[in-house]
Amino acid sequence: MSAYEALLAAPEPPPRVGEGLRALEEVLADHRVVGTSPDGAVTVTVTGAGELLSVVVLDRALRGSHPEQVGPAIVAAVHAARTEAAGYARDQRRLVLGLDPVPGPPAPAPTRPPAARPAAVRPAAARLAAADDGSDLFQGFGSR
Repeated sequence: MSAYEALLAAPEPPPRVGEGLRALEEVLADHRVVGTSPDGAVTVTVTGAGELLSVVVLDRALRGSHPEQVGPAIVAAVHAARTEAAGYARDQRRLVLGLDPVPGPPAPAPTRPPAARPAAVRPAAARLAAADDGSDLFQGFGSR
């Protein structure tokens, strides 16, 4: 019997737990979690289930000297919100299932992803000199 067949053959959870899990879906859908980028330029809202609802980017992020940082800031804010939502959902599921809360301190805050640096651009003359293999396509052209 495969693992999938064993899962299908498993008995249904007790009706009370099943009702609690269905109610939990509604609770998670109604719960809102807000995440903010480390620089405070981006704020996102997700549901308790992690579904992205909104993204707010401050004008200063777009008009600043480094607008290419907006993408990483959005990713950081979504990660922060979804991490918190996952912890909330985990705790709520444990309550419904009658399990003890997860012991220990809360998960650490996510760290800011490293900034992407643009590749160094060489001047055109340096690029051409590096590409020159010493052969001259026009060698001998015009000489007789």
